[in-house]
Amino acid sequence: MKENYRGEYIRKLSAGGALYGRDVLSAMLSNAFGGKDMTAVADGLLARFPSVGAVLHASVEELTDVDGVSERMALYLIAVGRLENYNPHSPITEIKSAEHFRSCISTAFEGCDNEYAQFYLVNARGKVVAQKRFTSMRAETVSMPTEDFLAFLTGHKAYGLYCAHNHVADTCRPSRADDVLTEKIARLCEINGVKFFEHAIVDCRGNVFGYSLSGGHGFSPREERE
Repeated sequence: MKENYRGEYIRKLSAGGALYGRDVLSAMLSNAFGGKDMTAVADGLLARFPSVGAVLHASVEELTDVDGVSERMALYLIAVGRLENYNPHSPITEIKSAEHFRSCISTAFEGCDNEYAQFYLVNARGKVVAQKRFTSMRAETVSMPTEDFLAFLTGHKAYGLYCAHNHVADTCRPSRADDVLTEKIARLCEINGVKFFEHAIVDCRGNVFGYSLSGGHGFSPREERE
């Protein structure tokens, strides 16, 4: 990587400026693989996949089809994708119902200074088969790129979806932005044949609001499982 490019990336990162997929992939791969200029590799990955999130959730075979991507590099990218989804606050492995989910999620965001959206995909028996967290790294907003969400939603042959996100303020009352996000998730789930069971909002005190209790938004009923 050229030194002026590295310096520009560091300045953007330090100032909290906008970082684009090409910047992130180039810098990440360069730092992991000997400081080489990885711009061409990043361009190749983003020509093959619609977003950085899709790159991080691709298979070894798909990644190594891209020029310049070795098996070792592919495994590194996959590991970064798994680390991105690591959530020590929320060891949820099974979800029996929307009510059960709300009780599990009440402490999932303890100590979080920014807003996060946490998604859980389940099979027909309620076992969690995949999870993903989105954030803008800001206190009062969540960023959920459609391409990244779709790559997650359709990549695991899941039966249903549960979603939770936190408010850093002391209210779990949904905002208009929360309504819009819920409607977007419901629409994408319906299009892709995934049942949408719950969107829960958790405030800083652990109080929980569940959209499935309010009616509308296309939620699927689910019986309690013992």
